Amino acid sequence: MFGGVLERHPGLKVCLSHGGGFLPYQAGRFRHGHAVRAEPKVNLKHPPQDSIGRLFYDTILHAKPTLEFLIASAGAGHVLLGSDYPFDMGNLDCVARVEALDIATADRDLILGGYADVVLEPSG
Repeated sequence: MFGGVLERHPGLKVCLSHGGGFLPYQAGRFRHGHAVRAEPKVNLKHPPQDSIGRLFYDTILHAKPTLEFLIASAGAGHVLLGSDYPFDMGNLDCVARVEALDIATADRDLILGGYADVVLEPSG
């Protein structure tokens, strides 16, 4: 983020595993730090939210409230279905977990493959 990689590579798409780990919960701290300190501006010319807003996240969080927070924070268009299959920490019921969320139907559909349909749709 603060190395400016996403700014230097505007076409790069990055999907963070496990709901982005620490990042979604500290995005406010990143914005604040960029506003009040000089160090974050060395390699990051635009506010960190510009880069954060380009990231994608998987749904592997193992907790309904945490996943709902991620979707509310990042937007359903930036959350992709994840499973970790076949590992023991995987979500073998990953679709059911998304279907059980208290989110809009359109957001649920986007996460369950609607985004992939749009991105992978053949042009022409």
